[in-house]
Amino acid sequence: MLIPADSLSAKFNNDSTIIIHSYEYKEPEKPRPVFYSTNDLETAKQGNSGVFSYKKSGNYYDIYYIIDFDEGYVYYFLEGEGNTFCEKLKIDFGDLNSYVSFTYHIGGEVWSERLHFKYKNSPYTLIWNDADGNPYEFSPTDLENALKLRAKKEITER
Repeated sequence: MLIPADSLSAKFNNDSTIIIHSYEYKEPEKPRPVFYSTNDLETAKQGNSGVFSYKKSGNYYDIYYIIDFDEGYVYYFLEGEGNTFCEKLKIDFGDLNSYVSFTYHIGGEVWSERLHFKYKNSPYTLIWNDADGNPYEFSPTDLENALKLRAKKEITER
């Protein structure tokens, strides 16, 4: 847009050209979920909300954990060798930066296990500590695929 210099002030010569730039405001994109969680990365790092999925690949079957903070459950199942079960375990307490505790109740036996990030605020590796405290590493896996696999399983609440 050109504005005559004499309409602005005496600082400009009458034959000066003034160029004014204008910009259209573009709203920033909303953060998108990461592939293994319903959260965006910054929220996933907090490890206390949404749904996460992790997998440990084995020779004959894969082990999955789906941690669902929205519903308050951990889901555990195997994929391969005809496995059809899925265990649904109530989250007792915690977050993935310290640890999430869940308890098995099978028959008269009761024991607790834990899940947590390998490093604080780093959801790239999940650690499962079994009832004896032994650690096992799990990698993030596609949440949509993990949920589809879980849907085909017989879910038993423990």
